[in-house]
Amino acid sequence: MGKNRSGRYREEFKNSAVELIRTSGKSLSQLSKELGVAVSTLATWNQISEEAEADTESEQIKALKAEYSQLKRSYAKLQEENAILKKASAYFAQQMK
Repeated sequence: MGKNRSGRYREEFKNSAVELIRTSGKSLSQLSKELGVAVSTLATWNQISEEAEADTESEQIKALKAEYSQLKRSYAKLQEENAILKKASAYFAQQMK
């Protein structure tokens, strides 16, 4: 079975069970019988996994927002520098005539 010496389930077993819940199309009660794990335990593992994925997505969204803000600042600075260069080149072009 998926237990280690302390009687707790190994992470690999939990992850496999959660994957089965999501992909097998079987009910929790069917999987419970097949795996020898209580329905409530399977439901808890699935819920914990979903919450962890939501937290990861939330962190990724925060990181993307921060990167977007930094890119907007860089873009604004580049636009400003480009405008200055255009004015400078127009000025020097006039001076050369």
